[in-house]
Amino acid sequence: MSNMHHRSADGGLNFYRCIGTGGDSYIRIETLNSFHEPFGMSTKGKQCLQVAVEFVKDQLKPIVAELLIDRTQVRRGENDVGLPHLTCTEVADEELPWIVKAQARDTEARKAAEAARAKVAAEAADHDTIMEE
Repeated sequence: MSNMHHRSADGGLNFYRCIGTGGDSYIRIETLNSFHEPFGMSTKGKQCLQVAVEFVKDQLKPIVAELLIDRTQVRRGENDVGLPHLTCTEVADEELPWIVKAQARDTEARKAAEAARAKVAAEAADHDTIMEE
């Protein structure tokens, strides 16, 4: 697990995936047992540490879950492996200048069409009033 952090080449993706998977994907029992060699502990102390580590690992899973969501809008098959980088960034339409400009044009065109319809309706109403007189 060394060099598996946010400054690694993958931006920490493998580390986040390990945390999201939980269980023995990181800090295995063997790792804890080797930790106890230089730092002697009683059997009860080892068990307490193992329970505490598992508790922390379970608490971390939902925290990284949001980072592991694939928001690329690309369909993938069951056997496709994930991309080698985080794909959790969501880009909204209003962040894309070409969509914002198109929406503004559409809004302006809609307002112009409504104004033209209102003008025609008003002129028709005036014409009807004149014809009735």
